[in-house]
Amino acid sequence: MSIKFQEKVKIITPSEVPVLKVFEGRPNYNMQKILESGRTPLDMKGFMQRRLYDTSDAQTLRDNVFRTASPLFGDPNGSGEVVIVSYKNNETARKLVNSLNPDSNIKNYSLVVSKDVYESIKEQESMIISRDVANALRIDFYSKPKTRAEFWEFQVEGDKDLNKDYGAMIDKKTDTSFSKNRGIWLPDTKGMRLFWLWPVDYNFSSAGGYDLNKYGGRLIGKLNLLR
Repeated sequence: MSIKFQEKVKIITPSEVPVLKVFEGRPNYNMQKILESGRTPLDMKGFMQRRLYDTSDAQTLRDNVFRTASPLFGDPNGSGEVVIVSYKNNETARKLVNSLNPDSNIKNYSLVVSKDVYESIKEQESMIISRDVANALRIDFYSKPKTRAEFWEFQVEGDKDLNKDYGAMIDKKTDTSFSKNRGIWLPDTKGMRLFWLWPVDYNFSSAGGYDLNKYGGRLIGKLNLLR
């Protein structure tokens, strides 16, 4: 008599899944799609790494404009001050980014943030840009080289080699120096926006806190791989 067991499992044919996936459209409509699909939105550091080291996708990432998951916050009181934080290391900010959805309270293309939340974000790891410095960058996003250098260093989260290698790549690809590349544009608005990262050959790879809920979002979701 042959023995048969009842427990069964469905065998799924292995298939290749892209590590990076583009989510076109409004970020507040796409953030939940990214998270629910088992992916994490790519932040500034992630883009910088993959523009440098990912041989299969590096050129595509260099050639196009993308929205990152890295946020910036304008003072809710309207002082003009701006706080820049890491998506990875600032828990309060990361929760706000991950909470974006079609019903988010967005005014003037920014997520509404209370003064208490703003102050809480400042108390965690952050880079605070004063009104005067922010205003100078609003007029000329290649001004304030010291602040810009601090900004790009902040975005790599202490990875000095990444910062150095990324800067060298930008200089070589654009045939310019730091005085005319890697600019920063800061909106004079209240609440949270996400940084755009421009192509290497357009505005010389500057970053800017542009509109949050317009159609041209283009976030990237990175597959969460098991280790």
